Amino acid sequence: MWRFERLKRLGIYPSFCTLTTRSQIWATLPSLDPVKLSAAVCNLTQRRETAATDADRLKPWLHKLEPHLNELNCPELAHIFRACTRVEVASSFWSTLCNRAQRICSDFSARQIAAVFNAMSKCRFRYAWKSPESKNLVDELSKQALAKAPQFNSQGIANILNALVHLGHDEALVRRLCVEATSKATTFNPQGISNTLNALAKFGIYDQTLVSRMCAEVAVHADAFSAQGVSNTMNALAKFDHYNEAAVQQLCATTVEKAKEFSPQAIASTLNALARFGVAHEQCVARLSIEAIAKVESFNAQEISNTLHALSKLGARDEILLKCFFAEASRKVLSFNPQEVATSLSVYAKSGVQDETFVRGFCAQANLLIAEFNPLDVLTTLQALAKLNRVDESLVNNLYAQVAAKAARFKLQEIVGTLNLLRGLALPDFVVQRLCLEVASMVSECNPREISDILTALSKSGVRDGILVKRLCAEIVKKVANFKPQDISLTLSALSIVVGSSHEQAVVKSLYREASIRVSEFNAQDVATMLNAMTKLEMVNERLVTHLCAASISKVSDFNSQGISIMLHALAKFDIHNHQLLQGLCEETLKKAPEFKAQEVSMTLNALAKMNVQDSVLTRCLCNQAATCLDDFTSQGISNVLSALAKLTFYDESLVRQLCVVAVGKLTEFNAQGISNTLTALAKFDVRDNPALLAGLSVQANEKAATFEVRDIVSTLSALAKLGTIDHSLRERLCSEAETLVTRFSPQEIAFMLDALGRLDLPQNSVASSTLVTKLCAEATFKAGEFDSDEIYLTLNALPRLGASDTELAQRLQAQLTVQTDTQTT
Repeated sequence: MWRFERLKRLGIYPSFCTLTTRSQIWATLPSLDPVKLSAAVCNLTQRRETAATDADRLKPWLHKLEPHLNELNCPELAHIFRACTRVEVASSFWSTLCNRAQRICSDFSARQIAAVFNAMSKCRFRYAWKSPESKNLVDELSKQALAKAPQFNSQGIANILNALVHLGHDEALVRRLCVEATSKATTFNPQGISNTLNALAKFGIYDQTLVSRMCAEVAVHADAFSAQGVSNTMNALAKFDHYNEAAVQQLCATTVEKAKEFSPQAIASTLNALARFGVAHEQCVARLSIEAIAKVESFNAQEISNTLHALSKLGARDEILLKCFFAEASRKVLSFNPQEVATSLSVYAKSGVQDETFVRGFCAQANLLIAEFNPLDVLTTLQALAKLNRVDESLVNNLYAQVAAKAARFKLQEIVGTLNLLRGLALPDFVVQRLCLEVASMVSECNPREISDILTALSKSGVRDGILVKRLCAEIVKKVANFKPQDISLTLSALSIVVGSSHEQAVVKSLYREASIRVSEFNAQDVATMLNAMTKLEMVNERLVTHLCAASISKVSDFNSQGISIMLHALAKFDIHNHQLLQGLCEETLKKAPEFKAQEVSMTLNALAKMNVQDSVLTRCLCNQAATCLDDFTSQGISNVLSALAKLTFYDESLVRQLCVVAVGKLTEFNAQGISNTLTALAKFDVRDNPALLAGLSVQANEKAATFEVRDIVSTLSALAKLGTIDHSLRERLCSEAETLVTRFSPQEIAFMLDALGRLDLPQNSVASSTLVTKLCAEATFKAGEFDSDEIYLTLNALPRLGASDTELAQRLQAQLTVQTDTQTT
């Protein structure tokens, strides 16, 4: 049964209301005047029962109205605009219709304005939106809508805003409608809320008051939203970065209930919104994941890419879903654009899933589209390849070429990200130089945070561009007053690596001066970063260090494990006696010991040893933590822990033996200092039951003897003498090296060296050892006045064992001993 409520409301053609069959309607059309014909055609086109064939059948009847369009008034014109949403009319018809509507636009009611806007946005023929007549009509309708804004109801407001997305918006009108929408927010239905928020998001117009009011309505009526409505609303709120917990949680609940109704686009948009909010609603994500797997074949390239990206940001690790999506992506790879290729490769690199077909296909697609890659696509793809530790030479070289060609289009953060890749990929020099040149051109516009980011990237990537660093340093001096504590600490940290000993004093001094002014603003992380940088810089501002340490006392509970280890290292390095801070850091170490990583354990123990902090409970706690991360220790970490325990005279037999086992697998990584420290510790603990380690360290010492400093030679020979494990080759090699450094030996090192050689029972034919003893005695004679009593006794006791009868040396040492004894007596 046909119903004509709309016709009854309009109060026209009562005879029409008695018609009951479609055939009667068609039979009546030829006899209708233009006014009635316009309403009848509109009514037929708007009915759900009307088939596409019926719409085509209506087209000639609609065109019969063209000669009469200028005779029609607002209600009839509104009908015809509605009819055009289903019937494509000729361009001449459309132009005449728009011109007539424009001329009498001031007569349109608010409801008719909304209807025309809505109809125009739904017309799918090309000239409906782009013809001059259409644009003129939209402009005139916008003026009238602005003037009649208070008359629009909630549906009218939503329809106009939704239409303006397609027709082009007037910002003044949009903002005026926002005011009306705010006052009428409670009258909006779910679709109106969704359309309004979606339109504003597309305009990029954020009205916080309106969005907040709408969120309140969403929280109440969320269960009435359709799947598309949920998706559009979530997506709009995410674009506004407006997180309303009540609204989002209610929408998530609706999503769980109506998940089956979600299209691939709605799934992707909803997950993307949750990712932008950082809300991993477990039930919602799980339910949408199930639907995504079921509908995976219906996802297009953009929806696959967006879904994968969102799930990655949410930390979702559904292996079945990932495998399904990677497989589907492989089948549709040729439809992926550059951004989608880059995003998909990035997600794959982080996923842990192995799919060679996917990698080959997407690398090939990246090569095909390489010329269309923008800087971010290039960076994202390079980062993915670096993470995969996979080198597709053709693709990598093409990406490098794109970096060089498009460097001028790279944003600063993209350049920083590319430079950071040097740790994973070997960027060619021409690429690095091009990027540095581009950064140099931006330096004068950089803010403090950007300056610190650039320097940090250079420091981590190993790039040493003197011209760029010089320009950055000049900018630091100019803008230092704008540097915040984090900027200061990060910049100094980077400078300590990038410029090394040749850093410009003016830059460091200016940063120190600014830090001194802002000491109270430094948080725990800033203090730790700052002091860590200062331990590496040659210039140390002791007053600043003292003030930073004093300010840290009240923040001691804010330090994490890394911060604690850095702080203790700084206290030891700068010999700062701040008992209250030291005690606080030790207490925090006990509380947070389970969080300490291997490097932090070794740094902390090393610092405690240097400060001679004898706290068996604390040391035991750190040893227990070390035992849980043995495989993470580097060779330097192992030597530092063993050396620290030896200095603290704390023998944890189990830990020491376990570290020795780990050290055997890392022998080639030990440097000269690591070898000497490890052997010294083993000698102190009298650990002789690991022949593989002792032999391996001896081999490494022989191979790296040329890199040994005086201290390393003395410590190594002393330790091996005590352990009784030195071989002829190593002894001769170390003695030969010591000969070349003999003038650099201090009195203490001379005494220890002679003592070690005396305990080695040197053979008569040991040329290198004999020559070294002679030279050491000569050096001792020259420096006899610098020896203290312990060094004198040690040297005098060693000489007879070495068979050295140096009367002059003995006499000078005895005379020095007499002087010291007389001084002490006095």
